[in-house]
Amino acid sequence: MEKNIADFKKTAKQFWLEGCNIVLLKGKEPLHKWSRWQSERQNELAFEALPWDEADGFAIICGQQLHNELYFAAIDFDIKNLPEDVTAKGREALRHLPITQMERTPSGGQHWIYLSHTKPKTITAYHNICGLELLGEGKLCIMAPSAGYARLNDNSPTVVQDIETVFYEALEKAGIKTEKLSHVWFDNEDLAKQPYKGKDPPCIKALLKGTYEGQRNEFGIRLASYYINFKQRSLQNVRDEILKSWNRLNNPPLHWKELDSIVKSAVHGKYVYGCKDDVLSRFCEREKCPLATRDKVVFDEETKEKARQLLMDPAFFYKLGKVFELGFFVPKINKPRFVVEEERLKRLLGFLLLGAAKHGMTSIVKVLGEPGTAKDTMLRMWLELLPIKHVERDFLTAATLRYSEELQNADLLYIPDSPALRGETGRHLRFMRADDGGLISEYAMKDPETGEMTTKVVTLPVKAVATTSNVVTGDVALESGMWTLHTNSSPELTRKVKLEKLRFRAGKRPLFPEAELKVWKCAFHLLLTEEPMDALPKIPYAENLAEFLASERSESRRDPDKLCDLISIIAWARRFQKPKENRGEADWVDLY
Repeated sequence: MEKNIADFKKTAKQFWLEGCNIVLLKGKEPLHKWSRWQSERQNELAFEALPWDEADGFAIICGQQLHNELYFAAIDFDIKNLPEDVTAKGREALRHLPITQMERTPSGGQHWIYLSHTKPKTITAYHNICGLELLGEGKLCIMAPSAGYARLNDNSPTVVQDIETVFYEALEKAGIKTEKLSHVWFDNEDLAKQPYKGKDPPCIKALLKGTYEGQRNEFGIRLASYYINFKQRSLQNVRDEILKSWNRLNNPPLHWKELDSIVKSAVHGKYVYGCKDDVLSRFCEREKCPLATRDKVVFDEETKEKARQLLMDPAFFYKLGKVFELGFFVPKINKPRFVVEEERLKRLLGFLLLGAAKHGMTSIVKVLGEPGTAKDTMLRMWLELLPIKHVERDFLTAATLRYSEELQNADLLYIPDSPALRGETGRHLRFMRADDGGLISEYAMKDPETGEMTTKVVTLPVKAVATTSNVVTGDVALESGMWTLHTNSSPELTRKVKLEKLRFRAGKRPLFPEAELKVWKCAFHLLLTEEPMDALPKIPYAENLAEFLASERSESRRDPDKLCDLISIIAWARRFQKPKENRGEADWVDLY
C-alpha cells in the first residue's frame, strides 16, 4: 500500500510541478474540499498537506492553465452500462482524434489527455450517443496509477489549438450530429442576469405542440432546459405539468422514465441553447419574438419611404411626442409603457443618447427623479426605438467592464436605478474622463478578506453611458459636463398618470400602432445611414446665445459646449426638412 501511495504521489507531483492542481480520492470520491483550487493555485505546502495516507488515487482539476500557458483537458470514453451500438460510435470517433497519452479506467473505458491553447468547457451532451465527454472547466479527471487506472501508452499529452474543436470534428467525422451549444441563452448576455419572466418565444411554443418518434428527445431536452435552466421553474412543475402536457401531444408519447431522464439531463448538463440551434432555428419567427435583438431588423422599401416622409415632416418632433404619449410594448420588460406629459424630456432624451453614442458628444446622460416618475421607462422606450447597440447592466464589476465581450461591441452602457446597484454598499462606481477623451471607471470595493477599501481603474469599452441611478457619479470635471435631466414628480402629474393607467386597464387607451412604430424605428435608422454628414451643423448665431448662459460659476464654462451640442444634434436630425445647401448650418428653429 505504501508503495502504491508513493507511486501515485510521485506521478501527481510531476503534474503539480507542471501547474496542475491535485485532488486526492478514496474509491473515486474526493477526500477533501477542492472548490478553492478551481480559481487558486495550489502551493507546495497545500499539496504536501493533502491526506496522502488515506488516498488510493488522485485527480487533476481540468480546464486550468498550467505553467506553460496551456490548459489541461481530457476526453472520457465511457462504456459502462451503454449499448454496443453507442460504444461503437465512440470508438469510431476516437479513431479521428490525435494520438496522445491514453489511460484505461476501471470499467474498461479510456481517458485521452490533451493540452489546449484555448480554455476548454465541459461537454457532456454526447455521453448517451457515443459514450464520449470532454472534461473541461470544473471537472475532475482521475489519473493512473490511481486504483484501477493504468497507462495504455508512453505518450505525453498532445498539444492542440482548441480541444473543443478537435472533439466536435472527431464526432462529425464519425457521423455524429453535433450541436455547439451557445454560451448564453438565445445568444443574448442580458438574458443571463436573472430568471426570464417574459413570454415564451415562438420556437418554444412550437416545440410545446408535440412531435413524432425520433424528435421527442430532441424537443424534450430543449423544453426541459428552457424551463429549468432559463426560466428556473421548479423540477416538479416542469416534470409533472409542462412535460406531461407536452408528452400527451407526442406521437407516440415517451415512457415516464424517459421524461425523468430528460429532466435529470437538463439539470446536470445545465444546457444552454442559442438562436442558431438546429432545432430551435427551424421554428424561428423573429418578428414575433420577444427576445429578438433589434440590430437584425430589415426594413422593406415601403417602410423606408414612409420613414423618409416622416423625417421631412416639419411636425416630426410634435409627432414624436405622441409616440411616447400613446406608448408601446417594450420587450425588455415584457410590458407596454407610455409617458404622460414630460413633453420636453421625452423628445430630447433620444437625441442626447444619439449624440453621446454616435457623435462623440457628452458621454454621460443622467435621468434622475423620484421612484415611479418614468425615468427608466423613457430610457427603455428610446433604446427600443434607436438603432444603437446598448447593454443594460444593473450589477457592475471591474472585470465586467474590462472583459465583457458584449460591452466591447456596444455603443452605450445603460445602468438602471436598480436595487441590485443601490444595495452594493461595499461598492461605488465613479466615472472620469480619460486622456484620450473616452471614459474610465474608478471602482471602489471592499476587500472580502481584509475589509479595507481598494480601488480598481478600468477603461470603458463603450462610447457613452446612460443611467437613472444616483449611485453612478463622475469626477467634478465630468459631472459639470454631463447632461442631468430631472423628471416631474408633482402631485398633479401623479394624478394624471394614475388615471391614464386605469384607462389603459379599462381598454380605453390604445397603444401606438405597431406598423407606425416600425416606421419610426426605420426613420432613426435612416438618420444614421442615409445621406450622412461629414460633420455636425455649425451654428452661425452661436455668439448670440450668451444671454442663455448667465451663470458666472467656473463649472458653467462647459455650458456653451452642451448647449451648442444640443442645437447641432437637433439640426442634424432636422436636415431632411431643409434644402441640401442649408443642411450644414443650424437655423433658429433648431434652438427652439
